[in-house]
Amino acid sequence: MTTISIGGSTVDTEDPCALYDALYNARLRMISGGFVEEVMIADLATTRRTRFSVGNMKALDAELARLKDLCAQATGGRKARFAIRAGFRRLPS
Repeated sequence: MTTISIGGSTVDTEDPCALYDALYNARLRMISGGFVEEVMIADLATTRRTRFSVGNMKALDAELARLKDLCAQATGGRKARFAIRAGFRRLPS
């Protein structure tokens, strides 16, 4: 059993459902600006403020989808199926 800390809570890395819940809560904090840092640089002539946000939303969303699928499998659900879609369109008549 390996545990990690996500957002102040300790989570077992072997439990995909607990990992999904912790990462989803962290995603909500990222969206609401909970991980935003602000730096202010001031000198005699000017003052500058810069805001930084840490995180990669695409990677986080991909991991959430993977964990959601693993959680569904662990609780008796079926594996999610992903179809390849082609970009076919109807031509106007």
